Amino acid sequence: MVEVESERGSSLIWFTAILGLVLSVVLVLASSINQYLLARELTDYAEEFAIASKTLLNQGDSLSLSKQKLKVATEGYFKNTPLQLASVKLVDDKTVEVIVCGTWDSPFAIIALERVLCERALSR
Repeated sequence: MVEVESERGSSLIWFTAILGLVLSVVLVLASSINQYLLARELTDYAEEFAIASKTLLNQGDSLSLSKQKLKVATEGYFKNTPLQLASVKLVDDKTVEVIVCGTWDSPFAIIALERVLCERALSR
């Protein structure tokens, strides 16, 4: 008779491999969703800032004064994300362009990533 080796423990290897794969996919998806949500928040903030800047310009303020007023008024908007107002300028005499940048950090310590996200908004 031929003796067959025991298959005891062979399914543990497959279970561990599949568990590692599923965990990796979950971490990547959660990080991607977190980054997308920050990008949406930056877009919303840039659009609100552009509309408010244009409103203040229509009321007679200068662009630099409206930029300072709005920056002070919205300082606590992003509590956990370093926010940088990259530029606020008039593209032509009617359109205000705002570029806002923020630093995204991975929500997991295992994935040590940092990325700068910039969003642009226009208001006429």
